Amino acid sequence: MPARTSEQYISPPKYDFCKDSDIENGCTCAISGNELRCGAIENCRKSKGKCHVVLAPPGDPRLLMPKHDAHLDGQETASVDVPPGWEAFCACLTYTGETPEESKTGPKPTDWTAPAGTKLVKKHKPCGPPIKRPDGDWICEGDDCTLVGVKKKGETQLVKLADPGGAIKPTAADGYWAIFCTHLEKA
Repeated sequence: MPARTSEQYISPPKYDFCKDSDIENGCTCAISGNELRCGAIENCRKSKGKCHVVLAPPGDPRLLMPKHDAHLDGQETASVDVPPGWEAFCACLTYTGETPEESKTGPKPTDWTAPAGTKLVKKHKPCGPPIKRPDGDWICEGDDCTLVGVKKKGETQLVKLADPGGAIKPTAADGYWAIFCTHLEKA
């Protein structure tokens, strides 16, 4: 697999990539069930960074950091059920305390088409990823995030799967390339 670069992704808020040409910078990510563990961290340490588990939302270059469970032997771990269409990997990051600025030339999010009768709310704090409840259902956190799906990779039309606070069975997500949470309002 070619190196993941800062031309493809935007670092999580308050972090920056240690090396723009290869944001993993030697970090590996072992996945066992829903546990992700960073490994091979020496190159990242040499760059004065730490390997962190990150999530790449579908159609959005802005990486998110899930809640991390522990640092075992210097290796970060996170228990995450990765939703359909999302990608989890480890990136070499350094803490800056600042949110990266939107680049005029950098990667841009997909221009999604809202479900009929709704429109996307542009200026709003992003929703996090869908969360898998203990019963296996997918739900969005927050009282204003709607669960949506995309049927096939490359399509931009969103399908509303659940209202804020509503959940879907895992089988309901099976027909979708990706699911995620977003802010919608009536058109």
